[in-house]
Amino acid sequence: MHGFKGEGGFVAAEVWAPLFSLLGVVLGGGLTALSQRAAERLEERRQIDAGREARRAEQMQAIKDSLACVQEAEAAAYRRPEMWGEDESWHGAASAAMGRLWIAERHLVLVCHASCTLPCRHMRGR
Repeated sequence: MHGFKGEGGFVAAEVWAPLFSLLGVVLGGGLTALSQRAAERLEERRQIDAGREARRAEQMQAIKDSLACVQEAEAAAYRRPEMWGEDESWHGAASAAMGRLWIAERHLVLVCHASCTLPCRHMRGR
């Protein structure tokens, strides 16, 4: 008989084989659980990074839109007629440009950090 001597005699090899098998199952299960947890963490990290990138893209678009509205309002101001009230089409275009500028500025306030909106407040004299 193969094995080693315990208190009650020899422990049969038939006992060791299932113990090693059980140890392999426990070890394999533990490694599988660890690898699944690592994969979950990696996926969570990817989602966080994707969310940050989407937020950054939204902020950049808000900044670009705001700058375009500023440029449009500025161009309307330079096109104003010499005598106020003579050109109703200018007044309508300027009012529309200022409305878009106001909305773009509010969008900046909603999606961007205060440091991004500070220049807008200084430009408009707030």
